[in-house]
Amino acid sequence: MEIFIELLKYILPSGFVFVATYFVLKKTSENELFRKRIDTNTDIKLGNQKYITPLRLQAYERMALFLERIMINNLLMRVNQNGMNARMLHTELLRQIRTEFEHNLSVQIYLSPELWKLIKQAKDETIKSINLVSGRINDEATAIELSKSLLEVVGSVDKQPAEYALDLLKAELRKNF
Repeated sequence: MEIFIELLKYILPSGFVFVATYFVLKKTSENELFRKRIDTNTDIKLGNQKYITPLRLQAYERMALFLERIMINNLLMRVNQNGMNARMLHTELLRQIRTEFEHNLSVQIYLSPELWKLIKQAKDETIKSINLVSGRINDEATAIELSKSLLEVVGSVDKQPAEYALDLLKAELRKNF
């Protein structure tokens, strides 16, 4: 019996030390795994940023170019050709705007929803302005007459819708980068 008690004196404290060590090591390894997962996620995010940031910047650049290109005065200088009548110019202006917009549709995933909505509104307002002015002019009138009327409308407003959208785009770009 005395031998049994002597054995318990050694085994029981050793058992407590073993159990305590087991739980401490288990908790430490769980914390280490958690830390590795966080580090891995951070590394993935940083790696993704390395690729996404240039794409986002390119999206802002493309939208800035789009907005510049759909400003009526820029659009007229690019599209108007000798021999065009008002109807032909009207058709070509709308085609240019829609083609540019469709070409840049994919960049919306890199822009804020508010900015994208404003860009679409700028496009729609520009088209609406062109349609309104074209509606007041005879289809067989010269393209120069339509151009003059459009430039008068542009001159009568402080900013074109595309200019407002461009200002917001620049502000968002400065805020994010």
